[in-house]
Amino acid sequence: MPAIYCYRKHKNPFDVKWVGFFYSIYFVYLAGVNISRFSYFASTTLNPNSRAWMFSAIIALCALYGAYLGIEGLSRFSTFGFALLVGSILVVLLCSLKNYQEINLYPVIVNDHEGILKNILFMSGNSSEIALFLCLSKKVNGKAVKPYVWSVIASFFTIFILLLFVVAVMGDSATLHTFPIYTLFQLSKIGLFERIDVLYISCWIFGIFIKSVLLVYCASISFKPMK
Repeated sequence: MPAIYCYRKHKNPFDVKWVGFFYSIYFVYLAGVNISRFSYFASTTLNPNSRAWMFSAIIALCALYGAYLGIEGLSRFSTFGFALLVGSILVVLLCSLKNYQEINLYPVIVNDHEGILKNILFMSGNSSEIALFLCLSKKVNGKAVKPYVWSVIASFFTIFILLLFVVAVMGDSATLHTFPIYTLFQLSKIGLFERIDVLYISCWIFGIFIKSVLLVYCASISFKPMK
């Protein structure tokens, strides 16, 4: 709500030099965190013989080049990523219906409510949508509030549905997996030997590139040297 209020009153905290400088560091830090997460996934799950720093270096170079090209090219590229993401989610949900068991949800329902609240707060605090909205709001042609609000609602709802299926399909064993959603994709099959985990990998590759480029780009336009 404060971010929307600032946007409607045409008062952007990024116009303050020290705020922009702080957030430029924050965006670079977030880019590093996201890149390191994907590198860990790639080096431990996809190719255990490779080293994480190699993936990090490749993604970082691609992110720098993408940020150099600008936001227009990224927005067009993101359209393909969005279509792939929506299609992949629909496929995995449909393929997981046959393994969906409501009884597996019972341990979660009776779980410690304090723990659930902590996880919700952690997930909310781990998001960067508010800062990105304030940073990019000036570059939006037309209304920016509705797309921002609906995108946040859609993203949290999608994560909720995916985690619901993860628990309903895997039960308590979901906590034993480092990447439970990836495991859900592995368990989902179209045919006898046709796994769809390649869709998950493709979505993460698209996603890490888009988010890294966006964060680096926002860091570059937010940076204002302190005098």
